[in-house]
Amino acid sequence: MSAALAVRPAGTPDLLACVRVGESCLRRRASHPKVAAVPPKPEPARFETSAPAVARRVARSFSTLAVLALCSATALSWDDKTRALDRPHLEHDLLQLAIRDRRAARVHRFRLPVARLRAEVIDLRYSLPLSEALGDADLVVNGGFWGWHKAQRRVIGLLASKGQLLSPLRAALDGGVLLLHAGLASIVSAHKYRERQAVELAVQCRPRLLQAGKIIPDLNAHSRAPRTAVCVRAAGRTLDVYVTEPADVGPSLQELGLWLAADGCEHALNLDGGPSTAAAFRDNGELVRIGAGRELPYALRFSYDAESDP
Repeated sequence: MSAALAVRPAGTPDLLACVRVGESCLRRRASHPKVAAVPPKPEPARFETSAPAVARRVARSFSTLAVLALCSATALSWDDKTRALDRPHLEHDLLQLAIRDRRAARVHRFRLPVARLRAEVIDLRYSLPLSEALGDADLVVNGGFWGWHKAQRRVIGLLASKGQLLSPLRAALDGGVLLLHAGLASIVSAHKYRERQAVELAVQCRPRLLQAGKIIPDLNAHSRAPRTAVCVRAAGRTLDVYVTEPADVGPSLQELGLWLAADGCEHALNLDGGPSTAAAFRDNGELVRIGAGRELPYALRFSYDAESDP
């Protein structure tokens, strides 16, 4: 291992990882400080100037270029394979959301095929960091609202997992419900929700952002904050999870809804945001945390069986 690789900061994608995600990865890499190894003091170069010597140097140069080209092609092929084997189901992209009169917000988009997707609710007891819930799963992310009631914290709104009701539907909350049931994802209006048997996951939150590709009217256009949102596309066969970088000025709900519509979402629901915005996943084997992920009631964990296909 070279000295430069040995001092690469944790969480910094390497060169091969950058090949897959393109400019987004390069932007992330540029945000990390570069630590360069101190090269040894070079010896004075000695050049031969005769015609045969020049010819030999030219031939060696072309040979070196050919070897480098072959190695590069091999590295690209190998990298694609290893990343596919690392997390074959989860797609991660780092996007940008333009905000009027502000610097664009960075948005993480996680794409999850719903077929054979396992969704779990992990109890964090308002004390465990969200990243500790990741385990060997593909992704963990914060869920719906919580609040105080009689000096105790509690989940606000419907929460169900593996057919078990963890918190009842709150009519006053309204909003929408994210459902994973019978191999499909959907987002329905809370007042139209009907209890289902053996539901994989149900999470109530507000507001709904999109319905059938159209933005929900009267979304807040002024208050900006970090956001977590879910999106259903491909007639429920794909679930997208969006998490904005908490360090950035987040979008308003209206800006987020318009942006999700432009990104092709069919139905979308806002989850808890602000300081609750958090996620954790692995990029090329390295743990990546988004947000502090502390003092949360629970985490939503998504994974696949090792032998399952997307």
